[in-house]
Amino acid sequence: MEQEKEPSKFLTYGTSMECPQCKSIKSKVIDKRNVQDHIIRRRQCENGHRYTTLELDANKPGVVKRGTI
Repeated sequence: MEQEKEPSKFLTYGTSMECPQCKSIKSKVIDKRNVQDHIIRRRQCENGHRYTTLELDANKPGVVKRGTI
């Protein structure tokens, strides 16, 4: 009997985990890093392309600042 995974408390930003180069949705995680309140994952699609995804904790408010004036 398989154990059900509990839902992730992290929000994933990106294009629904599809490869940005070939649009493949099949990928595997090759590296995972926990950094403060988010997770950075390096993924590799079935065609060999590598890309990074960022998952933020959904329970913590966050502000993203871009550039300064």
